[in-house]
Amino acid sequence: MATQIEELKELQRLDLTISGLRENIDARPRKIGVRQGVVKDSAAQIEAKKLEIQDCQKALDERDVDLKDGEEKLKRLKMLLNAAKTNDEYSLLNRSIADQERKNSQAEEQILEAMARGDELKAEREKLEEQHGKSEETLRSAEEEAARDTISLKGTLEERLSERVELTDKIADEALKQYERIFVLRRDGALAKVDENVCQGCFMSIPNQWVSLLHINRDMVTCPSCGRILFL
Repeated sequence: MATQIEELKELQRLDLTISGLRENIDARPRKIGVRQGVVKDSAAQIEAKKLEIQDCQKALDERDVDLKDGEEKLKRLKMLLNAAKTNDEYSLLNRSIADQERKNSQAEEQILEAMARGDELKAEREKLEEQHGKSEETLRSAEEEAARDTISLKGTLEERLSERVELTDKIADEALKQYERIFVLRRDGALAKVDENVCQGCFMSIPNQWVSLLHINRDMVTCPSCGRILFL
């Protein structure tokens, strides 16, 4: 029985290693997916920033048109002022000129603000593009590393699976079936050590009768609480 327990302990070590290898292999695509999401998000941010720049340029063009129209209107008003024949007409035109000069000044301020905002947006876009380039480079490196790691992990997995086949050929069918049934339920291990009458798998007390059977070492003993195969 001692030899069989040792074989089952080695089988458990192999099975836990195999589970870990499979988890690592499966995790690679998920990790790459996260990095792909980062690249996709940064590309979307760049496109959104480009639209902001377009809107800003459109507003700037509109202010340019407003200013040109205002300057033409101001010229006409000044021409009319020179031809004014009455004081009332002269006063009215002066007020109109002052009002138009105010509007033109506002248009100039808006143009300067739009130009400054456009420069800010372009700087933000350049920064996003730089970050996007770094994210793409990180993704490429991660993909290459994941490909290399996956090949290595799969090779190691095949080796461990071959070792498992060799080992299970040595274990009695009944013991192997019992072990595998428990391992499916207890993915962290089908065997547990007993330390000071306590199962180290579930940390519940083991009756003295069970401990005595373990010392006799004749039959396979399982924990009455968690069902794991016990050993001293």
